[in-house]
Amino acid sequence: MDDSGRELDAPVLLYGTALLLSSFLIFWVEPLFTKSVLPMLGGSPRVWNTALVFFQVTLLAGYLYAHWTSRVLSARRQSLLQVALVAVAAVGLPVLAPEGWSPPADALPIPWLLSLFAVGIGLPFFALSSMAPMLQRWFARLPHRHSDDPYFLYAASNLGSLLALLAFPLVLEPWLPLGAQNLAWGWSYAALVLLVAAAALYLWRRAPEAAPSPGSSAPHGGAGADGDAAGSGPTPRNGPVSWTDRLTWIVLSFAPASLLHGVTSHITTDVAAVPLLWVVPLALYLLTFVLVFSRRSPISHRWMLRIEPWVVVPLALFFGIMGTAYGPWALVIHLAAFFVLAMVCHGELARRRPEASHLTEFYLWMSAGGAFGGIFNAVVAPYLFEWGVEYPLMIAAAASLRPVLRGSDLVSWRDLAWPAGLAAAVLLPAQLFGIRYFELPVPLTWLIVLGLPVVVFGFRHRPVRFGLGVGVLLVVAFTALSQSPDTMARERSFYGVLTVESEDDGRVHRLRHGTTLHGVQIVEPPDLRTLPVGYYNRGGPVGQVFRVTNDPSTPAVDDIGVMGLGTGALTCYARPGERWTYYEIDPLVVRWARDTSYFHYLSECGRNVDVEVEIGDGRLSLRDRPDDSLDLLVLDAFSSDAVPVHLLTREALDLYLDKLSDHGILLFNTSNRYVNIPPVLARLAENAGVAARAQYHAPGLDTPHRDHIYTSEWVLMTPDRRWLSWLEGRAWRPLHPEEGVGLWTDHYSNVLRILDW
Repeated sequence: MDDSGRELDAPVLLYGTALLLSSFLIFWVEPLFTKSVLPMLGGSPRVWNTALVFFQVTLLAGYLYAHWTSRVLSARRQSLLQVALVAVAAVGLPVLAPEGWSPPADALPIPWLLSLFAVGIGLPFFALSSMAPMLQRWFARLPHRHSDDPYFLYAASNLGSLLALLAFPLVLEPWLPLGAQNLAWGWSYAALVLLVAAAALYLWRRAPEAAPSPGSSAPHGGAGADGDAAGSGPTPRNGPVSWTDRLTWIVLSFAPASLLHGVTSHITTDVAAVPLLWVVPLALYLLTFVLVFSRRSPISHRWMLRIEPWVVVPLALFFGIMGTAYGPWALVIHLAAFFVLAMVCHGELARRRPEASHLTEFYLWMSAGGAFGGIFNAVVAPYLFEWGVEYPLMIAAAASLRPVLRGSDLVSWRDLAWPAGLAAAVLLPAQLFGIRYFELPVPLTWLIVLGLPVVVFGFRHRPVRFGLGVGVLLVVAFTALSQSPDTMARERSFYGVLTVESEDDGRVHRLRHGTTLHGVQIVEPPDLRTLPVGYYNRGGPVGQVFRVTNDPSTPAVDDIGVMGLGTGALTCYARPGERWTYYEIDPLVVRWARDTSYFHYLSECGRNVDVEVEIGDGRLSLRDRPDDSLDLLVLDAFSSDAVPVHLLTREALDLYLDKLSDHGILLFNTSNRYVNIPPVLARLAENAGVAARAQYHAPGLDTPHRDHIYTSEWVLMTPDRRWLSWLEGRAWRPLHPEEGVGLWTDHYSNVLRILDW
């Protein structure tokens, strides 16, 4: 390449690097700052949800600022203002939670938390949020062959986000504590300030002072010169922007953002409760932006439109009948359909992008649609739906956003009549006569299973008809084709969708959150209602500990605390005169555990015992308890995919030991399908100088009611080593630290290291 060619590519390198770094910093600082706040609120999931709202609103504010300043200031003056903003925002460093802040004790902490985020990170995050549209607007004013179509730089921005998303759990969090990360982030921000200053200087030196408005025909060439040849997609659309255009941008960005939340929640609770699995949908979401806004996308929009029906129709059909037995295949189908639907919607966004003079407005409305999609799932949907209806609903809605064939009308009466007729033909018999099609003769069942997709697939050339047909398939899969156990109750709380299931002709009730079982009880015959099953059977580790603590020759164990209520099965070990306190974060779990329509442990086993339930995060609630006031603390909060790291740190263990009496016991239920927790506890016990033992228990073939007893793993810690001799001979083994598993603190943890691959 000659010198002129290198000169023309210099701004692409400069502006692309600045965009990549700014987005990298955004996706790095989000988990970095939020993690520093978690110990202040006990690690409550509300911290993450509130943080998400703050980041989305601030990002939208940054895009609004970029658009407004583009309307009232020239690019040169805007560049001066932006350099000043990113430089002044450096006073907001470091990005760790500021000292001297404490959450309110008797009020909802959300307003306090939003204020903390605004003070601790607001200004730097706002400055970073404005960079993507701002730098592209500056590039559009340069004498460059691609300046009339600067949208390809948005791919660099999303590439930076994708790299940070992968780097934090894989590299940054495992290797750097929060303090070191904060220092590295600060130096990276300083490098960004220099890059923004260089980009502004380049703009001042190379852009004409009275340049033509972006998007007009310019003497240095643009899309009209070689845009079609250089890019794989269409050039920006010329002409004024209408409100129809703005609404289209919002809708096309709303649907994938809502789908992102929906598919993440579904696959991490109902398909495979694997830690860090949430990274995969977000990575695919960002990748779609990288691909559709690239100048030479390896995947064409037309190809995505062709394969969309081939992935969406199977997903709709099998959505309601894919249980844990189909885990890996269900995961692939959900993620593939999400990727294709997002590619189609974002591809339509890229195809409908306006000329560069409307660039900041385009990103503003696109950002608004994304924010609305997130708010819909996080705030609105939990009040509208008793379970995750928003995800299948958005699958059908996104399927209807396919482009209309040229010369066709958007909607006709047939587009409504055909899906309505299909629904009536299949769903009415099921509703009127209670038919489940899997209970019919096999040939008839397969005729329905294979015939429905063929009909819906034939709707693919009519977007609205196709979307409604997908909706009919989803309803059929969830009703007539479902083989799920009898559902007694299903309700949605802030923390997820809980279900009470009835099995064995109503003799057994189970409490389930997605694929995670939180408790089980044999309710018939009534004399078995006080029998602890699940993880807590009398022959297992829990039963062994209580047999020893109930022995008159051992120290008295009268005050018991339990983190995690479940169905309340541990209450069956309570004796008159003891004081039991459960700490449960989800009020819905408490309500159902007390409802004798579902479970009887609290009512039957806690009849003559002082049992209290405190609602809130266990670590926070425990702070208010007097020191040396507990004889036994059971931590039963580690069975799901969302490992509560804040309960497994040095600071947390110090708190537990402060609350224990001199002869107290800590008992951890470490049963988990995907995470090996005992090595973390072994390192903590070594650091604290307390004895630790572990036991893995599986019910024997002759164990009564073994079908309702789970294999379990427990870790016991105690500062009083006499308990070890009293428990000797009961399959408790010494617990030793493993090489490579470091000491977890509120500032350092490494979930990746303890995953069971």
